[in-house]
Amino acid sequence: TSITKEWHITKILSVLLVVFSMILYLIFLFLYLITGSTSHEILSYGKLLGTFSTIVTVCQYIPQFITTCKLKDNGSFSLVTLCIQAPGGTLNAIFMMIGNNENWTTWLSTFTAAVQQWLLLGLIIFYKIKRRRNKKNYMEINTAKMSNSVTVSENYDPVD
Repeated sequence: TSITKEWHITKILSVLLVVFSMILYLIFLFLYLITGSTSHEILSYGKLLGTFSTIVTVCQYIPQFITTCKLKDNGSFSLVTLCIQAPGGTLNAIFMMIGNNENWTTWLSTFTAAVQQWLLLGLIIFYKIKRRRNKKNYMEINTAKMSNSVTVSENYDPVD
């Protein structure tokens, strides 16, 4: 089943994540011990990791967008969580950008996550409104059909 397949993929990706994180940490530790904490190499490595973090953040939301589009619903994804995270992430990124004057590699992944949360929230709201309109149209059509069938049956004359 698809749940078993997703669980298997999740386990594999979790192990790969731990291994990859350890490798990244060991590279940092090596650079730190050899060149020091404020060296050009450490700053370049930090920028590389910040850029990589942005790419991972974009990839992180792709499965949720696909699932939401397939279901045309939020499923078990919490709207309350999105309503809290989207503005919070936006404000956090703006503060890092303007308030702390951080390098773009520091705040871009936070901003990217916030943008995707806003997009996901908008998509879910779109589907909720569309479902509500479809339900309303369906009810109006059924009500019209029922009133037409009553009218037809009232006018029905078995003799004719």
